[in-house]
Amino acid sequence: MKRPGFSLPAVAMLAMAASAGAAPVALTAPGTTTHVHQIAVMADGKLCIVGKTMGTQPGEGSRGTLLVFDVAANRVAWERRIEAPPGYRDLDFAACQGDGHAVHVGAEATPAGKGSTKHVVAWAYRFDADGKLAASRELDTGVPYAFVYAVDADAGGMTVAGSATDVKDRVASNGIFFAHLDPALRDASIAKLANGAFGRGSAARLSGNTLYIAGNFEPASDAAMREADDYAVSKIVGGKYRFSVRPMPIRSDRIARTVSAANELVSMGDQEGSTRLVVIGADGKPRENLQVKGPFCRTRTIAASADTVYAIRTECKANGTPAVLTAIDRKTGAELVVSGITGEPGYLFALPSAVVVISWKSDRTLLLQTVPKGGDPDA
Repeated sequence: MKRPGFSLPAVAMLAMAASAGAAPVALTAPGTTTHVHQIAVMADGKLCIVGKTMGTQPGEGSRGTLLVFDVAANRVAWERRIEAPPGYRDLDFAACQGDGHAVHVGAEATPAGKGSTKHVVAWAYRFDADGKLAASRELDTGVPYAFVYAVDADAGGMTVAGSATDVKDRVASNGIFFAHLDPALRDASIAKLANGAFGRGSAARLSGNTLYIAGNFEPASDAAMREADDYAVSKIVGGKYRFSVRPMPIRSDRIARTVSAANELVSMGDQEGSTRLVVIGADGKPRENLQVKGPFCRTRTIAASADTVYAIRTECKANGTPAVLTAIDRKTGAELVVSGITGEPGYLFALPSAVVVISWKSDRTLLLQTVPKGGDPDA
């Protein structure tokens, strides 16, 4: 049965593209539980993939997880699972970037001890090109809650951007921190932007001193200490806002978001059985604002190339239905199913000529598969 808004020849091309891509590669062993937080392309063309791996024993904390994937060779170049620092229980690798000589990671650590889950500390890690841990250090943000958005790295060192929240007398003060570290991570300078912050789960891209970010905005001061519902996309340069846009009046938890390689802020919101796609350019101006034409209305995550938005989607009112990968034409909103994906897709990253899909099997093994763009709607 032909679904509305679908082109059967194009769907067939997408299925062929998926099956013609490189064979899926196992990233984890069966029975382990690894959560992926970010995928980034590094200066040498390899991918860094960061997240956390949960402990297998009761009470055991999580380990920060870093995998470097060689797309050209279709293999894991190396991987590291790092225990939490002394005095900490959980370690979570949140963001990564590589300058061709080293891989830099922004991390979050939870102190050990009773009540420690009420504190999160930002850390910085540096691995050499072969995966050896070269340096690490705590980032002294001066607040009890510090979460990492994104990192950038070059020959001059590493920059980490994240949120910094303090709580006094049941009043939350929210801000954004920028930490600049030398290549050896010995020296760090931290600056703060105190007029609000974006919540966890935001999509962010850091380029030098410029932060592009999309997510739920939290006010500078919140006496109620409750999560706001104020979805926004912003560009911050040198600690100052260049623009801040509210792209759609939809609940933040119903909006999937990403920042493209061209620094476009892409939002896909689901509401009342339909989906809207809005793209804000790096200049703050709208690029696209259209309805997605397909049978799906629930979006888990998205990735965007110059002409296509890839999405992990489920059908409307279909609780428990496995998610699928779709490709959406940014000009028309036409949505096509990408067939041939092994496992259930969970994480995405868009390359110029392909989309990287990380899926999981029933035994919790994570698989990575690259799907060429030969079947894109406008290819």
